[in-house]
Amino acid sequence: MGRADLRDTGKVGELLIAIDLLKAGFEVYQPLVDKGTDLLAVEWTAGRARYYEIQVKRFRAYNLVTGVYPRQAPPNYFFAVIYYQDDGREERYFLTREEAIPLARKSGDLRFNKRERARFANRALPALLRGTRSTSTTRRPKLNP
Repeated sequence: MGRADLRDTGKVGELLIAIDLLKAGFEVYQPLVDKGTDLLAVEWTAGRARYYEIQVKRFRAYNLVTGVYPRQAPPNYFFAVIYYQDDGREERYFLTREEAIPLARKSGDLRFNKRERARFANRALPALLRGTRSTSTTRRPKLNP
């Protein structure tokens, strides 16, 4: 089996983040159609679901992340940025929608240089999600047996 095709790098990133969320106790769903949300994480607390939309970006090059439009995203939207090297090393960064807005250009490019990477280093996505209040909630439906 050869190295992953460049088109696969995004899907690999989505699966890596999904695994982390599953390990942390979240339910994770992937939309059938990609319209900006790569993953939907759901956490049930006291019979209520909290929904979090996540966009995953995985790149080999530093400093610029493309295709990011936080101003158009809902309040419960998060960004996962993964930089990877051929030797298997990775760096992962997680931002809330509000944190991404001042870094984003209208063109959809996110300035993410060394200073920004240092600012968002050492964060875990499950903790970031749990530290925010999702505005999307619903009660667990009762099923009739």
